[in-house]
Amino acid sequence: MSLSSLLQVLVDFSAKAASIAQTIREDKELFSLLVEEKTGKSKNIRFDQDFKTLADVLIQQTLCDVINKQFPALKGRVYGEEQACFKNTMGETITVAVQADASSTAALLAQVLNGNEKAADALAQEVHKELKRDVLVSSALPTVPLEELAIWIDPIGRWAHCLSAPVHFQPDSTAEYIKGNELTNGVTRRGLQCVTVLLGVFNTTDGRPIAGVVNQPFAAAPANGTESAATSVASRLRCVSVSSSESDGVIERLAAAGIETLPAAGAGYKALVVINSQVQAYVCSK
Repeated sequence: MSLSSLLQVLVDFSAKAASIAQTIREDKELFSLLVEEKTGKSKNIRFDQDFKTLADVLIQQTLCDVINKQFPALKGRVYGEEQACFKNTMGETITVAVQADASSTAALLAQVLNGNEKAADALAQEVHKELKRDVLVSSALPTVPLEELAIWIDPIGRWAHCLSAPVHFQPDSTAEYIKGNELTNGVTRRGLQCVTVLLGVFNTTDGRPIAGVVNQPFAAAPANGTESAATSVASRLRCVSVSSSESDGVIERLAAAGIETLPAAGAGYKALVVINSQVQAYVCSK
């Protein structure tokens, strides 16, 4: 099978995953579940964490559904960090999976969300939307045997970290929140711009990476509307992206070599600023 066919589906799916992330951000009901901080007797850390995890699991399970239908040979070979089983406040264990139609998926999600039917329905509608094709993948990619391939997904797992950024916003002020904060030389240190959907295809026999997709759901448009926000790597040959938790020793050694370090959240985002020539490399020692 041509790798182009599989990669095209993954690119299309990444747009759906981004749409789910955007729906959570833009829908007041869903967003309040994601960012609500309660204190005292009303504090419910488990529910808050469950919703963040549910967003990831839902995207992961939606990819499984898409791949199973379009590439049956890859059934059971979509991997990710999240487990699909949840236990709600009633003590019920629910396995999240895409159902035959939106209403059935919504009913299942409502069980996880402790009866929040409005939130469940909004998510289910996104899950069951048809894949859109906004980007065409080259048809010149090589042929690969499907039986040797598998897929790894990291959905939108940087929610918690990105939400820790001290950005002031109202629930419906999407533009202000998307801008992120702590911008250094064109690289956002943290904020929703650092959220990415990562999809990787790898060889199951030796682990070799074959292809990958990075989708940035909350990418900000260039300030002038025409020029790329990326800075030519030719003028930034001594600049690299690093994790905000990178060791002081590594930072000091890079500085001693005359290399500027730009901390940023999210492995996908750090890879993206390399692809966009905003930095020369992504350095990770951990």
